[in-house]
Amino acid sequence: MKNKRYKGFKKTRRRAYHKPFSLRAFLDKYVVIKNQSYGCKREPKFRKSGIVLAYILPIYVYLITEYIHFKDAGKLFSFIGENGGAVMFSLTALYGLYALLWLIFKRGFFASLTFLVICFSLGVANYYKFALRSENIYPWETFTQLGNLGALTDFVKIGFPIWYGLLLAVGVGALIILFISKTSLPVKVVPRFTLAILLVLLMSISVCTQGMAERTLKLYNMSVAQTANQDKNYNENGFVGGFLLNTLSMDMETPEEYSKNSIEKIMDKYDGERGKNFSSPDVIVVLSESFWNPKLLPGTTFSKNPTANFDEIASRENSVSGYMYQTAFAGGTVRTEYEVITGLSCDEIPAGAVPWQYVEEEIPTYATAFKNLGYSTTFLHTYTSDFYLRDKTYPLLGFDKTYFEDDLKKIGEVPQ
Repeated sequence: MKNKRYKGFKKTRRRAYHKPFSLRAFLDKYVVIKNQSYGCKREPKFRKSGIVLAYILPIYVYLITEYIHFKDAGKLFSFIGENGGAVMFSLTALYGLYALLWLIFKRGFFASLTFLVICFSLGVANYYKFALRSENIYPWETFTQLGNLGALTDFVKIGFPIWYGLLLAVGVGALIILFISKTSLPVKVVPRFTLAILLVLLMSISVCTQGMAERTLKLYNMSVAQTANQDKNYNENGFVGGFLLNTLSMDMETPEEYSKNSIEKIMDKYDGERGKNFSSPDVIVVLSESFWNPKLLPGTTFSKNPTANFDEIASRENSVSGYMYQTAFAGGTVRTEYEVITGLSCDEIPAGAVPWQYVEEEIPTYATAFKNLGYSTTFLHTYTSDFYLRDKTYPLLGFDKTYFEDDLKKIGEVPQ
């Protein structure tokens, strides 16, 4: 009987064959994503437009942000001409951030959207804060105080110029082009994230210590010391440069010879025991940032005593009155609060910083000192609890109870 021919596949063993190493094959397999064909003839033109936008977007963001900061084109161009180092430092940082976002998202639209939201949010917030308080935005406020700007605008209504809005709208147009063009980074996941990690490491190493930061800044004729005067810092380095410079000065260095033993030596000469005649009186501390003694103003006379009521209260037998020194003048209520409650100075804290952001655990304060004497301690503030991180910090300062604006409203609703 004749064998029928089998029309199928026949399994056969083949010898393993190793092709010689090819750089093109390696790149195609592990690194480069092959370009897809475009069905529409217009898409390649949009793609080229997207690539061009990707190169110039950080420059556009920088110019718009600084224009909103300086509020005048003449001042902006004067700043650019006189402070080339600060301009280059700012652009280097912006391009570094933009490149990192491209490596993370791959798609140009998402990278650009995130980039624009971050930069424009800070620029607009800086505009409103300066209009309200004549101060610029600081890095340490990014996650703690930006949300409070809305509450501050309840007091003063400030408009945003239409011209600024039109300039920001150009960024929206760029996003539309990037979305239509589908511009993306033709690199696969592993190489992209590897490059992203290397980029972060490179940026971190260049500023990881104060010495390294100073050496890096010296290349751009800048210095961390410029943060000592914040007005000068933002005028000479622009908003982006000033903001980044503050970022590098956020950490506080430990003072020389600072230790637990050195503090205990200082405190040994003070007697912490309660006096025999101590009668545990009620102690009420009132901080009023708008109150000061105008009679101390040199060369000024008054037809009538402007502090007559205060003087009468201070002269009573059971009153103690005097003057205190503080390091903050028109620098934010919270700095005086910090000094009065803790007895510590704000001298070593970066200008504009919220002192409570450095408090992460229970610390000794005058409130804890009174608790140790058997007192019940209460803190009351007539504003919102989240302002200056009070809701998170004050329980760590030795206060048994805290009351804020919402609590006072509830108290007011109680029938008399």
